[in-house]
Amino acid sequence: MWRRALWLYSAPRRAFSPPLTHSTWIVALAVLFVVLFAQAVLVRDLVAEKQRPFIESNDRIPEERKEEILARMQSPENYAVLSVIGTVVQLLFGYIIPALLFLFGLNFVLASSTTFKEVLSVTSLCGLALIPGDLLRTPLMLAKGTLDVYTSPAAFADPNNLPLVFALNRFDIFELYRLVLLALGLSVLARQSTKRTAILVGIVWLIFGLIGFGSVKLSSAFSQGAH
Repeated sequence: MWRRALWLYSAPRRAFSPPLTHSTWIVALAVLFVVLFAQAVLVRDLVAEKQRPFIESNDRIPEERKEEILARMQSPENYAVLSVIGTVVQLLFGYIIPALLFLFGLNFVLASSTTFKEVLSVTSLCGLALIPGDLLRTPLMLAKGTLDVYTSPAAFADPNNLPLVFALNRFDIFELYRLVLLALGLSVLARQSTKRTAILVGIVWLIFGLIGFGSVKLSSAFSQGAH
């Protein structure tokens, strides 16, 4: 497993060589869970500061309840539970659901013969390529006292323009490399050309990007309307 993780950078195609067993995706998702959860815990105070203005300016929340909500959010026990839930949701929408879409695309569109275990293994392995970015950004967030630290064009955007930040952050350098790995990994798995699997990866990336952008846009509009 650890050799595969290193091969993501030194010999990408070799990282996806069969057999891809259940332990591959289990270990990969477990590592991703630990990293994401640890990051959430480390930046707890920054998350609270980021959310404070939205809660304080929300006219729909009674004044006497605002401090109560903030206190609950900062409670170690509540925050731990919310972090676990948030991390599970990230893994679900970041790896498991995309793996299902890739499986459908490979088997029913490209006429390959792959299993969900294999596709999830590739998808999860590629997620490990994002860890260096997390390890780079988290100390910078803590040092600068802000969550607005990016390795993407979002670094040049107004942090308050959430839809623009989301759109630009889709072009994070580590995320782009993950997409390249996905195209390579799926091509090895399905014995298809990298060009064909790259189109599949691009379509799934675009779908989730549009859904995410719409959600952020709606949330941003709701927050502004609550002021």
